[in-house]
Formats: sequence, structure tokens, C-alpha cells
Amino acid sequence: MNPCRCGYLGDPARACARAPICSQQYLAKISGPMLDRFDLMIEVPEVPIHQMLEKTQQENSATIRDRIIAAQDFAAKRRLDGLKRLNADLSPDEIDQAVGLDDEALALLHQAGEKQALSA
Repeated sequence: MNPCRCGYLGDPARACARAPICSQQYLAKISGPMLDRFDLMIEVPEVPIHQMLEKTQQENSATIRDRIIAAQDFAAKRRLDGLKRLNADLSPDEIDQAVGLDDEALALLHQAGEKQALSA
């Protein structure tokens, strides 16, 4: 979603004339529980037209496929059974075995969860 009604909040080239009120009013229309459900928020900067029209060499599908296969092979080596399965196909117990968090890592995770008030 846009950061404000006009969409220009934070844009150095076209500053929002009503900032920060515009953004506050815009966000107030969306319920808090709805906003809480967004796990990841990223800013997507405007892409200049000249960049979109440039003829640059793009990766082909075969190159991308090779990278995916390499990542899957790496994940299979990490698993105790060595089977080549996607992480999404693992059970919670298999994930625990593959990740193998030690006590120090678990303590750090608990501390971060408490400090940041993370939810499921």
C-alpha cells in the first residue's frame, strides 16, 4: 500500500504537501489488527523510466533453475536423512533436527521475541 493518500510521502522529487498529517489520516483508515498481520513491510522505490527501457542482459530460466537446484542440494546436505525435499515439506520435528538450535541460540531467540514483542 502507499505510505499516504497521494503516494509521495518520502519521495524527494515529489514531496507530499500534506505530510505527515496525510500519512496519519491514511493509516488511521486501516484497522490496527489488520496492520498487525503484515509480517514484512518493504519500501519499493520508484524505478526511473530510462531504467525500465534499458536493454540489459537478463538471467535466463536455466541459470535461475541451476541456482534453485544448488540451494535445494545445500538444504539436503543439512538434513540428517540427506533426502532432497523442500523445507516446506518437512514436519516440525524434522525442522528441529535440521536447524538444531543450541541453548544459547534458543535463549537469544526468546530474548528477541520478548524484547520485540513478536507474535506468531
